[in-house]
Amino acid sequence: MTRVLHFNNFLKNGESTPFSKASRHEVDCVGPGGLRANPYPKHKHMGLMDLVRRVLACRRLARQSRGYQVLIVDGSVTAILVSFFLWMRRSPRVIISNFNVLRRRGALVNRAAGTLLSRVDRIVVHSRHDIDFASGLYRLPHERFVFQPYAREAPADGPPTLSRTAAGSEPYVMSFGSNARDYRTLFEAVRGLPHPVLVVAREYNLEGLDVPDNVEVLFNIPLEECDRLVSRSRLTVFTFDGSEPSCGQISLVTSFMFGVPVICTPSPGMEGYLQDGRNGLLAAQGDPGAVRSAIEKAMTDDALYAHLAEGARRWVAEHVSPDSIHGAMDGVIDEIAA
Repeated sequence: MTRVLHFNNFLKNGESTPFSKASRHEVDCVGPGGLRANPYPKHKHMGLMDLVRRVLACRRLARQSRGYQVLIVDGSVTAILVSFFLWMRRSPRVIISNFNVLRRRGALVNRAAGTLLSRVDRIVVHSRHDIDFASGLYRLPHERFVFQPYAREAPADGPPTLSRTAAGSEPYVMSFGSNARDYRTLFEAVRGLPHPVLVVAREYNLEGLDVPDNVEVLFNIPLEECDRLVSRSRLTVFTFDGSEPSCGQISLVTSFMFGVPVICTPSPGMEGYLQDGRNGLLAAQGDPGAVRSAIEKAMTDDALYAHLAEGARRWVAEHVSPDSIHGAMDGVIDEIAA
């Protein structure tokens, strides 16, 4: 049995992760406490104060990791900072559990990030595309990467409380998320539709956009409330702008876990998740007409909708059962701790 310390920026004191409860290893969980970075920033890139909090939290985490054989961290920024503070130590081994390519990708940033990430033993990605992309970007060997479909804890259920749309009797369309989203195309696609549309985003996503009359917008709401809104939606729609190599997996998986079909525009990160005609529909990127047509088709064809909803539930059963995901992470720990 291996002693493992698991860090997540969302954890509060005394909380534990689903993995810690299911792992066959001895896993302790820790969060940032008062040094938690804002999970709902108003800007695309991390602000100075959040960066300072993350640096201080990672310095403390490096000290806390003494006596552990493996440290699991969530996200690339945390891993890079922890690697800096652990650079001269051989232990613990470090795993990134949810790797996302940095949004800043200049030559100097890539070189510095690659150097620090070389201290990381395994990098878990949620898209096969990310392996080739990140390996080339940071000059890291392919064998350091591990692909696992994105898996999350059971989403919150129950009646939503924040939305006027969700309180109505009509079925509504929902879109949520902030990374590489093209809400301009979405708004043009849904303008004038007979269905209410709910959007959960960040302020910067909608700057300069004219929100249609049938669209309600919510900003920076808790994850649990977003889950409840998804559970009551008829359909979720995600329009990507192509600015990021991989994104949106959590949005699709959350939808599928509720049996909600998805319409989205192509993105490299969708490979293996959205299966056109089985659990959702693909529409051309940047094409409001194609997105609108797909929405109308899914909302009016009951037989197609039932087929897609069943496909969503089947995808979850086949790809993201908690036992298989936790077992895979235990296998990664076994490998690097040997």
